[in-house]
Amino acid sequence: MSVVKLPSGRWRAQVYDPATGKNLSVSGVLGGPGTFATKTEAKRAREQARERLGAIRARDVTARDFWERWTTDPLFARPKESSDIRCSELTKSFAERYGDIPIRHVGDEIVADWLAGGGRAGSVRGLCSMFNDAASVKAGS
Repeated sequence: MSVVKLPSGRWRAQVYDPATGKNLSVSGVLGGPGTFATKTEAKRAREQARERLGAIRARDVTARDFWERWTTDPLFARPKESSDIRCSELTKSFAERYGDIPIRHVGDEIVADWLAGGGRAGSVRGLCSMFNDAASVKAGS
């Protein structure tokens, strides 16, 4: 979704800015043209814009910040809306409880604490999806 072909046949690129929590036009970050002749040019410009922003990596974002982005940004949307709703439900309590912790610090101890008592085993599937996305290129990692 960050590289889109326009009706004119040209390509537009956007990059996520972790500082503002919004997608920005690559031309707004780099200057220059707002569209590109080829998809390859648009992707290259997007990578340059990411570098220039000095993007905050997922490891610097709190669990709550990433969860909020993960549940609202179309970049992370699942093929079925019902899957998005279910993943959000499965992970909301985790984000509320551990939201102030940088996502890079969520490790075995926190997961063990979360799963203690066996009442939250059903959330593992959603948490796996969330943390896999947090570690993905889509998240800026």
